[in-house]
Parts: sequence; structure tokens; C-alpha cells
Amino acid sequence: MFTNLEKSQDTKRKIMEVAFELFGKHGFEGTSIRQIAKLSEVNLAAVNYYFQSKENLFWEIMADTYQELD
Repeated sequence: MFTNLEKSQDTKRKIMEVAFELFGKHGFEGTSIRQIAKLSEVNLAAVNYYFQSKENLFWEIMADTYQELD
């Protein structure tokens, strides 16, 4: 059974993974928040809740990726 924190972290991670794939395939401009939400199986408000904007989501993915490479 997931705790609320675990579920929240899982949702955020899922959004980031989907966005990473879409940004890679379609670029930043070619990817919409709606696409990310749909493929992440979350509502649009969840993406905005965790990241506030597509730009913030992109930069959080970049920071996360950089940390993995470091």
C-alpha cells in the first residue's frame, strides 16, 4: 500500500519520464502539457501542481538528468 507521499512521488516521476520521452521525440516546442498529462494518465492540474509550467518541468528533468550523469 502506497503512502500519500509515495504516491505523490510516483506521480511526479511518471510525469517526468513521459515528458522526457516527448521532449526527446518532439522537442520542447513540439510537446504540450496536455500530451504529457494524457500519456502520464494524470489530469492537467497534476502537471501544473508539481511543476507550475512546462518550462519548470523541462528544467527539473534537465537537473535530474545532470545529477544522474554526475
